[in-house]
Amino acid sequence: RKPDQHSNRLAMFAHLHTRDGYQNLGFSEMTLTVDTFADNGKFTSRKIYAFSDVRIESFFARDGADEITFNCGGLNEFEISQIGVIFN
Repeated sequence: RKPDQHSNRLAMFAHLHTRDGYQNLGFSEMTLTVDTFADNGKFTSRKIYAFSDVRIESFFARDGADEITFNCGGLNEFEISQIGVIFN
């Protein structure tokens, strides 16, 4: 991901995760949204991944990008497309 105003906070969570007493520090939920477009630029679908019980395992700043490894306790996903809504 591109570094932004949240980068330092994510790095702090990753650092604290390695300390005694802080292993449960994290987020109750986190989402990732992926949009898909046709070659002509027309929207075709949106897939949303909802992760629960999220912990940051590691954080590295490399080549102008943040590399973050997350662990999660659960995953739900659904997709919205021109056809309809699909729950997985």
